[in-house]
Amino acid sequence: MPLTAIHELSVACQLVQDPAQVSTAREQARAALPGWGLGGHVRLAELVVSELVTNALRHGDGPIGVRLCYADGILRVEVHDGGAGRPVRQHAATDDECGRGLELLDGLIARHGGERGVIDDYAGPGVTERARAWLGRLDELPRFVHKRLAPR
Repeated sequence: MPLTAIHELSVACQLVQDPAQVSTAREQARAALPGWGLGGHVRLAELVVSELVTNALRHGDGPIGVRLCYADGILRVEVHDGGAGRPVRQHAATDDECGRGLELLDGLIARHGGERGVIDDYAGPGVTERARAWLGRLDELPRFVHKRLAPR
């Protein structure tokens, strides 16, 4: 099978372990997406970035790397931290004050034909959590990504 070149738009930043950095990550999304012709998806990107960076701050360790990419109709958000743990989706009780973020995020991403998961970091310590969302019409979801990104 011949290889196909893909034009990818991306932006990345490094953050320190400081809760104020969540707004910096959101600002990166707000600045990048309109320039990519994706101004209508800024809120989605902000929510995904905000939740993943907040989890890295609360449960991770060391500097946090954030990367937003867009190619072939798919927006990817990747957040890396140096912690050993993996993100765990919880089912919070009605009186719990936290623990709902990943569950809400999964529902939001699923509405966009997307998914969330963890990328194994073989090069060193840490974990990279990523979320992908299809930004076109769901009936136009390309066949090559349909099985991976189709709503479940």
